[in-house]
Amino acid sequence: MSYEVVIFGIVFIVAVAVFGWSCYRRFRLVALGKPENRFGNVGRRIGGMLIYP
Repeated sequence: MSYEVVIFGIVFIVAVAVFGWSCYRRFRLVALGKPENRFGNVGRRIGGMLIYP
């Protein structure tokens, strides 16, 4: 194996790890939000979308 391949592999692994860590942090932030029932008053919500002022 040449040094270029080894260096590329190390940089690639570090980049994937940083990307995964960043995704994990953002998912944790989104998961803090309170769950909301979006299926309540479906007809009213669709009507509100169609009659947008």
